[in-house]
Amino acid sequence: TVLVGFLVDDQTGQPMQGVAIATLDGSATVKTDARGFFALSVSLPTDATDLTRRNTVRFAKAGYVEESYSNFDMWPNGDVVLQVRLRKGSGLNHVNVLPNRGATIVVIN
Repeated sequence: TVLVGFLVDDQTGQPMQGVAIATLDGSATVKTDARGFFALSVSLPTDATDLTRRNTVRFAKAGYVEESYSNFDMWPNGDVVLQVRLRKGSGLNHVNVLPNRGATIVVIN
């Protein structure tokens, strides 16, 4: 699965370059480019432990609240499109994507 999208400053709407993006287990990492664009290739989980670690992605930059997105759709050769806005400050904001849509999570072995 490839996560693609753009990351902007919440207040100004301007693209943010150099934002670190990583899965919780660190198996996939990337930084945003000058346009705020990112493309992160994430291997499909093989079990429930992998699901928790690979299905959580964090967006971090000094001086901004860290964003953590989890439980998004993952499937072979699939893409996930995310639009992320970071706001100035500190701490962590967690977004639980699928439960917000009323969907369920299934790992197929």
